[in-house]
Amino acid sequence: MRADSFNPRMLFFGTTSETSFLVLSGLLAADISISGVFVWSETAGRAAVTQLAPDLKRSPLPLAEPFIRRSIIELAWNAGLPVFATNNLKAPALLKQVAEFQPDIACVACFPQRMPPQLLALPQQGFLNVHPSLLPAHRGPVPLFWTFQAGEIKTGVTVHWMDASFDTGPIALQATIELPDGISYQAADQQLWERGTALLIEALQARRAGTLARHAQPPQGTYEPWPQAEHFILSSQWSAQRAFNFMRGTSNWQQLFLLQLPEATLELAQARSYHSEETLGQPFVASSNELWIQFTPGVLHARGLIH
Repeated sequence: MRADSFNPRMLFFGTTSETSFLVLSGLLAADISISGVFVWSETAGRAAVTQLAPDLKRSPLPLAEPFIRRSIIELAWNAGLPVFATNNLKAPALLKQVAEFQPDIACVACFPQRMPPQLLALPQQGFLNVHPSLLPAHRGPVPLFWTFQAGEIKTGVTVHWMDASFDTGPIALQATIELPDGISYQAADQQLWERGTALLIEALQARRAGTLARHAQPPQGTYEPWPQAEHFILSSQWSAQRAFNFMRGTSNWQQLFLLQLPEATLELAQARSYHSEETLGQPFVASSNELWIQFTPGVLHARGLIH
């Protein structure tokens, strides 16, 4: 056993997204020891891996440049951590750089690429990923969208060991979260990633104690792609509650919602409210751009147009 086995060499893989920032900042606040940070960048250059150096010309005062989005790059620099940008996870230069850390474990949050086997093999204890769904449900890049689309009230977050496929590795820990009616995508996403950060810290503490599990995922599961326009189509066979929560939860996509009825096509822009027990006695009622639509069961009040 290495002398530093209880203070492992850990690497963090993320992006410049708010999600990666939230997770890395949570790990640092919990005094989790991190050796280096790797950031995916399409513009990392031909070298495949580039160490990023702080720009000393920029103001050290956060409030002096409020227009700059907070990033894990500056967060890592402020913590004294080396930061590397990469655009090729199979490149020998990247693998050599990771190997030089002699990592025990790596943690991942919101990383857009599949980890190749040769990279997965470098940390002695593997890679832990935070995924905002209850795996094996909703594998893929935007699980929260598909949670809303499926009309699910109960969702959750999973910390799992990574393998060479997307979101299929053994489960370490899971936690459930119940989404309230009408919650926005941003608010739900924040809840999931805050809980996911706490769960990742719990997983690292359990790993240190030698009690972290590896449970194979059940054979069933779904992989869902990046949403397209056809994924915003509603069905009158949905409940009004499901339609309301889907529209409210995905309004940030700025996509119109279509409902095809025998009488007309409804183009909906905003969900106002829903009433589970009401009935209209007809498919919909319109007043100017305000629509009341019969679902199964319930009535949805929305702003939209009739075609």
